[in-house]
Amino acid sequence: MVQQEVEAGNAAHLSLGQLAALCRRVLAHTRWVAALAARLAADSGWVLTRGGAPYPGPDAIAATHLVSFVEMVRQATEEGGMRP
Repeated sequence: MVQQEVEAGNAAHLSLGQLAALCRRVLAHTRWVAALAARLAADSGWVLTRGGAPYPGPDAIAATHLVSFVEMVRQATEEGGMRP
């Protein structure tokens, strides 16, 4: 949803502080799920899946995805800036 707003040209309406907090939460949750999946596999041999594929997998949001997203936001707000 945030990416849609950026792509629609509404990045100036976003708050930098809220966006940073959201990125931190997404990354923390992804790491938490990865740790949970590893524990589940180690303790029971089960594999956590999403849509029939192991999860988190190569499509899971990682730090590199967030860096790319933040760069997209930076480019979109170069002229008009962003709310603090």
